[in-house]
Amino acid sequence: MNRLYLKLPVLFVLGWMAAFGQPKQPDTTTAGQFWQQTLTSRVAYPDPYHTVSLTATFTGPGGLSVSVPGFWLSGNRFAFRCAFPVGGGWSWKTACSDTRNKGLHNQTGQVSVAPYSGNNALFRHGFVRVGNTKRYLVYGDGTPFLWLGDTGWMALKKSSLTEWRDYVDNRVAKGFTILQTHATQFVPETAPGKNQSPIRDGQPDSTYFGALEAKLAYATQQGMTVFLTGLGYSGKGNYVPETNTPEFARYLVARLLPYAVILSPSMDAPYDDRNDQMAAHLKRASSIHLITQHVGTVAGAAEAYHGKAHTDFTALQTGHHDGNSLKVYEAAVSWSYRLWQQQLTKPVINSEAMYDGRGNNEGNNWREQDARKLGWMSWLSGAPGYTYGAGETPRHVPGGQGGLFLFVQDSLAFDHWRKVIDWPGSSHMSYLKQFFARIDWWTLEPAPARIRNQASSPLQTMTLAQSPAGDLVVAYLPENYSIQIDMSGLSPGLSGRWFNPVDNVYIPIRAPIANTGEQTFTCPGPGDWVLLLTLN
Repeated sequence: MNRLYLKLPVLFVLGWMAAFGQPKQPDTTTAGQFWQQTLTSRVAYPDPYHTVSLTATFTGPGGLSVSVPGFWLSGNRFAFRCAFPVGGGWSWKTACSDTRNKGLHNQTGQVSVAPYSGNNALFRHGFVRVGNTKRYLVYGDGTPFLWLGDTGWMALKKSSLTEWRDYVDNRVAKGFTILQTHATQFVPETAPGKNQSPIRDGQPDSTYFGALEAKLAYATQQGMTVFLTGLGYSGKGNYVPETNTPEFARYLVARLLPYAVILSPSMDAPYDDRNDQMAAHLKRASSIHLITQHVGTVAGAAEAYHGKAHTDFTALQTGHHDGNSLKVYEAAVSWSYRLWQQQLTKPVINSEAMYDGRGNNEGNNWREQDARKLGWMSWLSGAPGYTYGAGETPRHVPGGQGGLFLFVQDSLAFDHWRKVIDWPGSSHMSYLKQFFARIDWWTLEPAPARIRNQASSPLQTMTLAQSPAGDLVVAYLPENYSIQIDMSGLSPGLSGRWFNPVDNVYIPIRAPIANTGEQTFTCPGPGDWVLLLTLN
């Protein structure tokens, strides 16, 4: 046979492939990992950020479906991102606001996603969401998420990438699951005085986002969720009105989709309509990231945002009250409990209480014991999640420069950030995390009425929470000799242990425990103690 005839089919196929493109092969990635698809627009828009929008809809195993916004990269290039929650075959299809743009509209593709097999809880279980009971947070697959936060407001701005990694590694090793940091006022800098906002000349600043994403990517890879605040009107100055727009909300969500982040327009501020509006923009843009508001020390602000449909959970700040310990302790208990009792059910997290400003127990406030005690007290009063803070300013602690929350760089300071991250208070937070991780903490509901010998001083207020079945009871005694508990209705056969939150030691209770009448439990020694009653 003439060799020319043998070549013709081949030449035809090659010509067809050149004209129409090769059949698309599925991309490959792993569940939870960064994935991005780039598209080229066939239209050159003079202002693509403001005039065109891109959306991608993913369909996965078992009918899973999620839509995500895309974003303008540069020139005629657009992109959309994902971190697939489960392995399997996924397909995607785009929709562009300019339906005539065939480079962006009705584009399709497939992704083959391998299951994740490592130890990162975020990749194994999925990013954080609200649980079905709306009382606590869970991972994507419903596994309870235990919020133990750390405050590093200026960590994004002041840390180098190496320092950021060291900070994250230290907190991961201690069991922290959340890092709280300011996203817009305190930002990653490329040079002094530069890059102070995610918006520059009316457009998103790619340098800003590149530096931000490098740090978020590392935190996510280590299993740490980052709570980004100040995305709207922060109350701390440096407000950029261009960020309070639907365009910026879509852009922000689109760029941060592969990272484990929680988004807050507010930063330590009272209720503000502008932040409420920004939360609504973010909520419309994202079906993945949690939206909340980190308010100032204003109970009314937390309650106002609690009632908003686009706020997923309530980030309560019971606060510092300018060092007034009586107010600090009273707020941790009463504000947490009042929000827990709201008719509209939402998870409540105490995202800021009095900081550990000294790293010891000298003085009357800003002590390590204050940060520790307030965590236990608020947790058992209806806020199942707590954020620790370390360091204070000279106004509150003589010689203090701001410790970890201001990310002090002066190596001679007693509160240089590298010293502060290993203060004893952070170990006490680890013990709190370990304690709750051993029990079904998500079943606990505050039951203060069971306490029959409540102290009159807020500094000594005892707190108690129990499971609805009465087979789990946890009580905290901040500075008390004993606690008298109404045992009626609790499960028979309970056994008891005391837990020392400073030394991480359990001491069994040998005496029998009745489930009727009142019973007195006496602490094994001085200091604060946790009483644990269980069936096992």
